[in-house]
Amino acid sequence: MRFDYRGMGDSGGAQRGFDSVGEDLDAAIGQFMASVPGMDEVVLWGLCDGASAAAVYAPGDARVCGLVLL
Repeated sequence: MRFDYRGMGDSGGAQRGFDSVGEDLDAAIGQFMASVPGMDEVVLWGLCDGASAAAVYAPGDARVCGLVLL
């Protein structure tokens, strides 16, 4: 799944810093897992601010089992 958090890329809303998008990541992961029964872990892939956002977010979410950061 690919998504842009609020205010970035294809997503509307006011732009925010990478350290303020935890709610967006949590919602995206939750929706993705609800759409794929049996999935209990995800790997986050992030580019630039997305990489920073993933690195800040991941330690607090046990569903995240890996990171790819560019």
